[in-house]
Amino acid sequence: MFASSHEPKDAPSSLRLVDKEQPFQPVVFVRGSPGNRGEKVPRQFLQVVEREDRTPFQQGSGRLEMAQKIVAADNPLTARVWSNRVWGHLIGNHLVRTPSDFGVRSDPPTHPELLDWLAASLEENDWSTKSLIRQIVMSKTYRQRSEATAQIVERDPENRLLSHMNRRRVDFEALRDRMLSVADHLDPAIGGESVKITEPPFPNRRTIYAFIDRQNLPGVFRSFDFAGPDTHAPVRFETNVPQQALFLLNSPFVIEQAEAVTKQLPEADVRTRLNSLYRQILQRDPSATELQLATDYLKQSKQTDIVLPENEWDYGYGHIAPEAGLLLSFTKFPHFTGTAWQGGAKLPDEKLGWATLNKSGGHAGNDLMHAVVRRWKVPFDGRVRIKSTLRHDTDQGDGVRGRILLSGGDQQGVWEVHNRQQPINLRELPVKKGQTIDFVTDRIGNHSHDSFHWPVEITLTKTDGSGRQSAVAEADFAGPAPQPLDSWSQLAQVLLLSNEFQFVD
Repeated sequence: MFASSHEPKDAPSSLRLVDKEQPFQPVVFVRGSPGNRGEKVPRQFLQVVEREDRTPFQQGSGRLEMAQKIVAADNPLTARVWSNRVWGHLIGNHLVRTPSDFGVRSDPPTHPELLDWLAASLEENDWSTKSLIRQIVMSKTYRQRSEATAQIVERDPENRLLSHMNRRRVDFEALRDRMLSVADHLDPAIGGESVKITEPPFPNRRTIYAFIDRQNLPGVFRSFDFAGPDTHAPVRFETNVPQQALFLLNSPFVIEQAEAVTKQLPEADVRTRLNSLYRQILQRDPSATELQLATDYLKQSKQTDIVLPENEWDYGYGHIAPEAGLLLSFTKFPHFTGTAWQGGAKLPDEKLGWATLNKSGGHAGNDLMHAVVRRWKVPFDGRVRIKSTLRHDTDQGDGVRGRILLSGGDQQGVWEVHNRQQPINLRELPVKKGQTIDFVTDRIGNHSHDSFHWPVEITLTKTDGSGRQSAVAEADFAGPAPQPLDSWSQLAQVLLLSNEFQFVD
């Protein structure tokens, strides 16, 4: 078998399987080892279904015959398995609680006649899943309330008798899509390439199109019980772990949707805006108690000032006077890509050229007016020790120059590197609270191939030796501090975090 395409390299294409003219004869791998081959095995259908009547496939590899056997009228498994999975997805519990195991050791169906009827209906309707879904959702069983009396819960805690609807927690994909939908951001387009939903700017595609890296599954997927792509997952597990709450409280994506919801509220009195907020997120009006609580919160929040912690690191560019060893100006970079600070979304930037800083280094600016500066603010009086290595990794260009300045002047040293590395260690440098230590990098000649690495470790010890603080440029590297949500956006986020939003009840 092989994959081929005669289309242009840049054209969308897919892998296609083509049978060989003479398929090889499969054999048993003894104890699973391909190097220890056992007896030959003919291509044929499952013995548990066909019993003694099975015969080897005759047409090529047998794939077509295999597909025909799977949907054959005398095969009772396929329609039952599929009907069981659809039922479990809609109702919350499968009729056979082990949807990938219909064997003798699995639990029997809770309602065998119902399962057989659903399977028969699926086949009679030409295997239409849409028709099967319609039958289930139009049934009285599906349309029951999820409330149950204490007596029912005591007698049937797992609701095997289907006396009421199961209260169901939505999966991660549905939760993310819901947030996009209420924020009026959801892109309903069908098909297309996958997108990375964990990286800003956050795409608005449905979560089913999320890019999945089997070897490096993002933590947010694991936190929300995503089905592992490298293992068989017949059902989704449901856990309640702190990582879920932390994501919903702090995720820039969730905050972005909360702010978007707030921007759509009408300019009106508080009561009207609260009614609109509840309708948009929870599809209902707030109760009298909820209105009062929300109103009191909005009044109280206006009297509370939110103070964000100050970042010890700044990232920018400035005008360096090389002869005097002075930084004549400093301006913070205006744009953060998610991994680097620079002049704009694309490089080179129209104004700042190639000047950029990332967690381990960056690229020097095009001229001395745009030397890149990684600045650290001294939090208290003491003595500082600096450990670092300035590195330039190519023999092209003419290298870069690094210097360390205390508060824009008081040059502590200058080092030039071209296709080499230079250890830079300073000890016992006295500093005062509020001073800055600037790590300045500029070009030596032209601005070609001026990428550099300059990881920095700083240890600050109080003057009396009573305390110590460390700063590591690579570990501390960060984007802009998030701005606090206003009271309306905070209220919107609370509703997005509510059980009512995250459960189907």
